[in-house]
Amino acid sequence: MDEMVPSLESLATKDYTSNVHSSRAGEAGKKTDTGIIEEAESSLRESGCLNYEETLSKAVELLPELCKLADAPREAIMSYHRAHLHHWDLDIQTTAKIQKEFAIFLLYSGGESCPPTLRSQMDGSFVPRNNIEEAILLLMILVRKISLQRIEWDPSIIDHLSYALSISGGLKTLASKVEELLPRTIN
Repeated sequence: MDEMVPSLESLATKDYTSNVHSSRAGEAGKKTDTGIIEEAESSLRESGCLNYEETLSKAVELLPELCKLADAPREAIMSYHRAHLHHWDLDIQTTAKIQKEFAIFLLYSGGESCPPTLRSQMDGSFVPRNNIEEAILLLMILVRKISLQRIEWDPSIIDHLSYALSISGGLKTLASKVEELLPRTIN
């Protein structure tokens, strides 16, 4: 029988030999060989199968959804806050989608959360005191993006903003925001 002699450059060989050495030493947890990971990443990058930006974008977008599915509202809110407070280099559509989903969650989740304390906030900046105020702020940011034509018109944003402002007693604000939109935007 012909035995295949593994080459020194083979990923499978390195993985096999690192596992053998790890088990021989009796280590409980196998140590990760970063060389293998780096070689696999470069191989995937060369073949076009690895796109960090796309993976990061999906992870930032899906983590709050996973927390909601796991019935962990505090973790979902923390995930949404992290998505907004860190500079993930997300495209504007993904950011808008996350903002909209977060506003909807804040409005209809039934729980109350405290917004994060922001050390980086400038004096005089508005810091929401409750879920409704934070949802209104997010929805108003989305309306502003629509008026600047950075994102496409989404009538549900006005619906959610109307609801939020009606329960907070701020319908005059809604009127001014709707007036701010260009007539062709709403059509």
